[in-house]
Amino acid sequence: DVIPALIDALKSDNDWVRESAAEALGGIGPMAGEAEDALVRLLEDKDRSVRAAAAYALVDIGVHAPAVVAVIGDELDGGYNLFAKRRKAAIYLGRMGSDAKAALPEFRDVSAYKDEHLRLAVKSAIATIRGDDVKPCIAEVISYVERNRVFFVVGILAMFGHEANSTVPILFKTLKEPGKDIGVGTEIVKVLPVICSDT
Repeated sequence: DVIPALIDALKSDNDWVRESAAEALGGIGPMAGEAEDALVRLLEDKDRSVRAAAAYALVDIGVHAPAVVAVIGDELDGGYNLFAKRRKAAIYLGRMGSDAKAALPEFRDVSAYKDEHLRLAVKSAIATIRGDDVKPCIAEVISYVERNRVFFVVGILAMFGHEANSTVPILFKTLKEPGKDIGVGTEIVKVLPVICSDT
């Protein structure tokens, strides 16, 4: 039984083991719902990376509690590999929609972010959380995909859900391109079930 074993690993004394177990449970998604209580406890872990991994896993499972929003909001200040960390935090906050309103003050003015992909993620998250029209953001993501800048932006589509299902044809086209980087393919495969959903 994989899920009980991963839940047990969340109690490890090793930070890396706890973080990896949380990430694995997040990868399982809603089927790992039985891990919710154990992951919630990790939101107060001594290690920042473990706290973040637990929060992201809870979102993947379907939990949008205020404590989850708070931990992910803290990730917006960056740290190591700050662009990637901030981009991921913005995407996950956007995925929570209006449940993440408490995190809006954590975002700086969009123009203050130097990285263009991060600016797009932040702009998209703010629009999604506020309930604004996201069509301009979706169009901007598509423009990046068309310019072969897929890896850094495709995850943003997850926050739009089925509203982004118009992007499916171009994502499939990208997947079929010869010599496509496996990392790009993985990101596309992860987002397709979300944007193809009817709910």
